[in-house]
Amino acid sequence: MRTETYFAGAALVRDLESAGTVAHVHHDGGDIIHLEFMTGEHAWIHLIESSIPSVEIVQTLIANGDKDLYTLFLFWADRLLPSHSHSFEIDDWMHPLLALYGDKLYGYDVHGRDIHIFPVYFEGTGNRRFIRYGKEVEISKLVCRRKLLNTLELEGEFLAADFSDRPPERAPVAPPPHPLERHYRALGLAVTADRRAVKHAYRHLARAYHPDLNTDPAATARMQQINEAYARILEAMNIAT
Repeated sequence: MRTETYFAGAALVRDLESAGTVAHVHHDGGDIIHLEFMTGEHAWIHLIESSIPSVEIVQTLIANGDKDLYTLFLFWADRLLPSHSHSFEIDDWMHPLLALYGDKLYGYDVHGRDIHIFPVYFEGTGNRRFIRYGKEVEISKLVCRRKLLNTLELEGEFLAADFSDRPPERAPVAPPPHPLERHYRALGLAVTADRRAVKHAYRHLARAYHPDLNTDPAATARMQQINEAYARILEAMNIAT
């Protein structure tokens, strides 16, 4: 098991260093990896390869939290976690972690020199749950969260590192332009202008650009633009009413 843990730790360090979100990674070859995020938070990742009592989990969370360290437990799936698509009676040691991570645990498998980390969802209520394995996580989505809990095992604020499963934020989609926007703009108006404002703007611009009053060579073209805009806007207003 020590060899598997070493390979898992080395692979995870490599992935963390290339994630783009971690500033420093410290690993002594054992089962704990200490990392510092670009944002300044520190976290300890515990690679768990054998059974662990719930009291030890709680003590670890408290001790790490006292040092302002966020904690992530990763469990060797083949040895410690129930199989995919099976009904399972929750073990005592799982209760504090399911509260901490929101009805899921994180498992890992090692293939050669690569590590694969994935959420294991405990679906349902009560002690018997349906187990579902999720897709492999992206290391770059490792985040730090402060969680207020009030359960039998965990009460108070705890610092948890886990993987964000929120969809990426999308840039807001701009509404389509108003079909007459360029004509309103030609009159110097917003598309919300009413009929009175349109007529007032037209009269004002006509006095400024009518060829009989403005000898600038560009005035004729500008007046044609003003006339077209005025006609198109009034036509649309008449149809709407």
